[in-house]
Amino acid sequence: MNLEAHLKECEHIKCPHSKYGCIFIGNQDTYETHLEVCKFEGLKEFLQQTDDRFHEMQLALSQKDQDIAFLRSMLGKLSEKLDQLEKNLELKFDMLDENQSKLSEDLMEFRRDASMLNDELSHINARLNMGILGCKNLTLCPQLFYTFIDSPKENTNPLCLVSQPMTHSRSSNVWDIQTLQKVNTIRAHDNPVCTLVSSHNMLFSGSLKAIKVWDIVGTELKLKKELTGLNHWVRALVASQNHLYSGSYQTIKVWDIESKEQVRTLTGHVGTVYALAVISTPDQTKVFSASYDRSLRVWSMDNMICTQTLLRHQGSVTALAVSRGRLFSGAVDSTVKVKPIHGSTSASLCVPFFKATKIPSVEASVS
Repeated sequence: MNLEAHLKECEHIKCPHSKYGCIFIGNQDTYETHLEVCKFEGLKEFLQQTDDRFHEMQLALSQKDQDIAFLRSMLGKLSEKLDQLEKNLELKFDMLDENQSKLSEDLMEFRRDASMLNDELSHINARLNMGILGCKNLTLCPQLFYTFIDSPKENTNPLCLVSQPMTHSRSSNVWDIQTLQKVNTIRAHDNPVCTLVSSHNMLFSGSLKAIKVWDIVGTELKLKKELTGLNHWVRALVASQNHLYSGSYQTIKVWDIESKEQVRTLTGHVGTVYALAVISTPDQTKVFSASYDRSLRVWSMDNMICTQTLLRHQGSVTALAVSRGRLFSGAVDSTVKVKPIHGSTSASLCVPFFKATKIPSVEASVS
């Protein structure tokens, strides 16, 4: 049976509008009659348009769902990137804080260095105003560091050896004290010579990160050894029976005078050590140090520790001298103060002694 014959006899033909709610079921003849009276047949075009519109809306909704899923994915990625940016920002802030702290420390160190440089300049100006020893015709010359050397031979004159660090001289001059004649010039260092001391028929000269040891042979100096391991300019030297003491930036080094080996490094000063003095008794040896940090320190050589710290000056302490049981200290505040070394209480450790004044120029002809 073909389809056309089957449709004429079939009793299960549904109304084409059944999907809208029409309940008609019949054969071919009743089907045609039903279409004439079916209420949905009159709305056929409207219903078709509604179906088309609904289908379009379903497609649009499906597209929107896909767009929403994509936006959610992008939102998740953006959230991850935002978290990463926040972490990076925190790291940047931490680095910024660390760099700011380091810059602050560097600035403070720079200010300390600038202050130290100002004190150095004040010290130089003070020395320029005071004057120490004559040059050719014995006019007092502020640029000189000097030390006296007893002649090792009889019937010969004592000598004075002079260096000129403030004029960037790398040499030292040897002078006959009685005749006031220069008898020799020695090329001592590659850098300015800052300090000299003689002991045990040897001369010790201090310069940049080096101390040279010279044998004194008449008016000649013969290099014996160079002491190294220093951190800065050697500004002060002093010797006792058994030891040599050197002052540099923040440190005092103790050397065995026989072996020329370093024994100990003393620390405590904040800044350059400008001057040293030593006093020895049968019972003990004390070393006194003066520094840029405005302090005087007393060191016991029995146990190599600082036993006293004296703060009495208003500027860097640049000079020390020991005489008759007293310690004299000079500073860039233009004062000299005295400290009794024996039998002193803490209340009388350092008292004003006199106000420093400019020393007039003294000239003497040299025959």
